[in-house]
Amino acid sequence: MRLIDDNENEFTVRELRKSGVRFIQSKIKDHYVLDYMDNTVAESIVQDYYTTAQPYAQFAINELLDAIDISHANPRIVYLPKQERLGRFNENYGDKLYMIEEHVGDENKTFDIFGNADDIISTTDMLLELQNDKDAQIDEDSYLRARLFDMLVNDWDRHEDQWRWALHEDKDGTKLYKPIPRDRDQAFSKYDGVFPFILKAVSPLARNMQSYNAEIKNVKTFNNAVYYLDKNFINRASWADWKKQAETIQNQLTDAVIDKAFANLLEDTKDESINSIKSTLKQRRENMVSIAQAYYDYFKEHEILVATNKDNTIDILRQPNGKTTISITHKEKIIFENSYEKDKTKEIWIYALDGDDTISISGEGNDYIKLKIFGGEENDIYNVTNNSAVTVYDYKSKKNTFNGAVGKKLTDSYDINNFDPQKRKYSNNVLLPAIGFDPRCGFKCRINKHLYNIRTIAQPVHHTTYC
Repeated sequence: MRLIDDNENEFTVRELRKSGVRFIQSKIKDHYVLDYMDNTVAESIVQDYYTTAQPYAQFAINELLDAIDISHANPRIVYLPKQERLGRFNENYGDKLYMIEEHVGDENKTFDIFGNADDIISTTDMLLELQNDKDAQIDEDSYLRARLFDMLVNDWDRHEDQWRWALHEDKDGTKLYKPIPRDRDQAFSKYDGVFPFILKAVSPLARNMQSYNAEIKNVKTFNNAVYYLDKNFINRASWADWKKQAETIQNQLTDAVIDKAFANLLEDTKDESINSIKSTLKQRRENMVSIAQAYYDYFKEHEILVATNKDNTIDILRQPNGKTTISITHKEKIIFENSYEKDKTKEIWIYALDGDDTISISGEGNDYIKLKIFGGEENDIYNVTNNSAVTVYDYKSKKNTFNGAVGKKLTDSYDINNFDPQKRKYSNNVLLPAIGFDPRCGFKCRINKHLYNIRTIAQPVHHTTYC
């Protein structure tokens, strides 16, 4: 529910105790289920999911984010009684505990807590802005620090709607966007019992649900929900940058800062789990550099670079010892430049997007990083003097110019040629039980193992183990 004050500022009000029935209703659009889903197994399972996170510990996060200079709303707990002022909402709202916070949107952009921004936009708009405006860029240091903080507090649920972006525009036209993370429902989560185990076995997407301990068991699966955003927003940072942000978290979030943040919780919310969470938080803080290193190593294996919808020049220079340097320019202004080493990066996808682009591949070396180049819809010019480990994807029915031989796959498939921010490369195993009856052998069971290799389209590979 949204509230608007006399100054046209908006505030968000959410029930502190999540409703399993309302969640089910949000997923079933064509039927009304609120009346007959009460006290069902389905509601019980969803409600158990919502109780995996300590509901009050998230309110300590505000002060922790302040200490590392990350913008955020200030959620607080209130009791909302039934009242006539709620109007037609009075039937379904009221007489419960609620969380109220400043809505993270453009109507509140001048709030100090949001950095007195020029604008606040959604992640969808942020992705489009990066493609359409050469002057737009992410504050990578802030985003990287915010993402490492997610790992510190075990908040795996960082999908695109959990972020807003504050614009700070310079006089020269440069647009710097700073992240504003939202919603901490899954911070400090703990998963016990059989159901989470079964869910993780049959669904790779559930493997990011890991209990809060001193270490992250698997940084790859933990970051599943947000990996594609990381690929779009972290392009320039070296390991030195990752390490610096991890150390900033370690240095700024001292024991005293952590103790004070949790001490400020309402007294009635401080149950026995709070001390356990504080202890684990301090232990994980000490491991932040190694956690950052583990994710960085996985993250760097596959790079995705995206140009703009303007006319770009993309220069790819091959060098000795597996080094590749890539630069993207528009009208002689460098938009992007970085170098990659084969021992860290195995494959790079480059999306030129729309516009009449010129892509040059030159230089000599050895042990090349594999390149996939997606040209886009306009007339692209490919100048190739080194075609080793290079594949070009472009439209078959559109004009393109190839100067020099190169491996190419020309197709009018929109799915292949088009840039999709959520397109990624990974694989996961899924174990699915199967039970059957054969009149000759009687009952039998088996485990079907599905290996999902995801490149441009997910294609399952099946393996069966009989028991």
